[in-house]
Amino acid sequence: DAVIAPDQLSEVLKSLRNAPARRLGEALIEAGLAKPAQLEQALAEQAKNRKRQLGDILVSMGIVDQATINRLMARKLGIPYVSLARFDIDPNALKLVPEKVATKYNVMPIALLDQQLFLAMENPLLIEPLNEVRFYAKRSVEPVMADANEIRSAIHNYYGNSNFGDLASELSEALEAKELSEEESELSESDNSLTRLVNKIILDAHHQGVSD
Repeated sequence: DAVIAPDQLSEVLKSLRNAPARRLGEALIEAGLAKPAQLEQALAEQAKNRKRQLGDILVSMGIVDQATINRLMARKLGIPYVSLARFDIDPNALKLVPEKVATKYNVMPIALLDQQLFLAMENPLLIEPLNEVRFYAKRSVEPVMADANEIRSAIHNYYGNSNFGDLASELSEALEAKELSEEESELSESDNSLTRLVNKIILDAHHQGVSD
């Protein structure tokens, strides 16, 4: 099953790494998701083209869906599979990775446990995003697997809220400056911050389908 809470991560990770390795086909049959004859047919197709992954063939045959393959592959690799749609993301983890890095690699920081950063990725075997996140976070990074679309949605939702908070802070600071001084430059800065905040609210409302 997919992990849905931060406190499950360490326990699931330990359990997976102590579990015996299994082939994808064996795991599907054991879980009742595929029949031996179906697996044999998929393996025969793979024999015709070794570049094709068994999971891709099973999905194209309509035997299982991609989400099921992803979960089983994560288990096979000893990596937790996370449901980001239900996961309560830690704001402290979010602060460690810039939005530009999250967007560039489609990765999402989700939890910070014992100074270890858990990072949701579509492909946890990619080295480059892990190295760059380590550079910014200054912590060890533990990859977990998640659906690519759920990662994109999480980046939009969480970093969007973070940007909104930054603009609100700017507005508050500008208004304080306005109260302390009536200089034109400070008034202009306050007006600019207010304009940015209002534009952000209108844009978010438009994306959510509630724009006037």
